Amino acid sequence: MSNYFLDGDPVWLKKLEEKKTNFLDWLNKASQAALTTPEKTIIEAINLLYKTYESERYRAKQLYESGKAREAKNILLKDMWGAFEALYQKCEDYIRIVEDLVFLAKLDYNPDNIKKEVFDFIPFFQDIEKRAQTLATQK
Repeated sequence: MSNYFLDGDPVWLKKLEEKKTNFLDWLNKASQAALTTPEKTIIEAINLLYKTYESERYRAKQLYESGKAREAKNILLKDMWGAFEALYQKCEDYIRIVEDLVFLAKLDYNPDNIKKEVFDFIPFFQDIEKRAQTLATQK
């Protein structure tokens, strides 16, 4: 948003919308993948903080476009920055939770529990050869 305020080029708004789409896609995937209460709680907090951030961003854009650049910049520097910082911290918290879950999963992993079988490739390839010969004779 600050780049848009500096030069008024709408290309910055387009880039911002692309980032928004990517973030919301990530948030949706994270929400669907969340299994534990801490994950779900943080995802919900991220969702609420992002809505606040988006609301402030929209308000700043409206003020800027109506000629109230100083008010818009104040929102950008104060309200939006606080929302961004809180949002960033919650995303970091989420990453830490996922890292902890991966660590616990690794601790729980025991290769001795995996059933190991000897695989005889000869019958496997003999069957493929028979099928290939059948197909070849049908042509």
